[in-house]
Amino acid sequence: MFKKILSAVLVCILSALCFSACTPMQTENTSSADKGRFSVVCTIFAEYDWVREILGSHLKEASVTYLLSDGSDLHHYQPSAPDLDKISECDIFIYVGGESDEWVQPALDTIKNPSMQTVNLMEILGENAIELPQPKIRLSKLDKDGDGVIDENEYVEPDPIYDEHVWLSLRNAQTFCSAITDVICNVDSQNEQDYRSNLDSYNSQLAALDKKFRIMFSEAKKHALIFGDRFPFRYFTYDYELDWYSAVDTCKKDFQTTETQIKALAKQVAYFHSNTIFTIEGTDPSVAQAIIDLTEKKNQKIAVLDSGQFVTEKQIKKGKTYLSSMLENYDILEEALN
Repeated sequence: MFKKILSAVLVCILSALCFSACTPMQTENTSSADKGRFSVVCTIFAEYDWVREILGSHLKEASVTYLLSDGSDLHHYQPSAPDLDKISECDIFIYVGGESDEWVQPALDTIKNPSMQTVNLMEILGENAIELPQPKIRLSKLDKDGDGVIDENEYVEPDPIYDEHVWLSLRNAQTFCSAITDVICNVDSQNEQDYRSNLDSYNSQLAALDKKFRIMFSEAKKHALIFGDRFPFRYFTYDYELDWYSAVDTCKKDFQTTETQIKALAKQVAYFHSNTIFTIEGTDPSVAQAIIDLTEKKNQKIAVLDSGQFVTEKQIKKGKTYLSSMLENYDILEEALN
């Protein structure tokens, strides 16, 4: 009998441990129902870190959740039942609003929380969002037997798709932080002065780093980035008018690269006298190495730029921030382009 009771207790303990290991990262001191304090749920690390900076000394008075704290890929993430529960009960929900967030609107439609306020980064960016290139869709006609016949001259423009990696622009970040602060002040007007003071301080840091990048790129010997990987840095390169060439336009994990593309990138390496091939964090460098293998000198190195897409709870506890990530990118680019 004792053994059965002990076994049951162990099962309960293990179940609790497994559940806690799978839950999103949460910074909290109290629930939103306690003494009027509020909760914020963020989908990506940049949003989560911005909220922490804006709250400042009031961080412990709120509950702030980062849904992808296990390092999940934004492009393949689907919310779990506990994730949806957190969203349904929060006061503020912050999300990117790109094609990877197609699950968001159906989820919000089922939530009965009229007091929830949402922040959609793509919506804030509006007409400044960068449209991705897409091939035209070829139309087909049916012959008298009902078989499809391709009409070589008829095409239709596909619906536009916009690059969702909007957080990689320091200028966008300032816009987003201002919008997030407005919403936080609506929810907790009592501390508005502190939040706006924190915003001014943080936006000054973002602006200073943006200026530092601009000066560095204006003085750099090279101005082209060669990526042997996915490419999420469109907004970043647009800000600083940089040329870039990548193995694939998409940023989805399951991309494929052809030999022709690799050869073309190797030619760009030679043309721009590049000594660095870039990849992003957490990816296989084999494509980048294949590009190097096809260059004449074969002395290029592979450097990893941080796109902020796979940040884990462990990294955050070690002190990783949005600004520290961008500063690391600064150091890598400064070395690579000079």
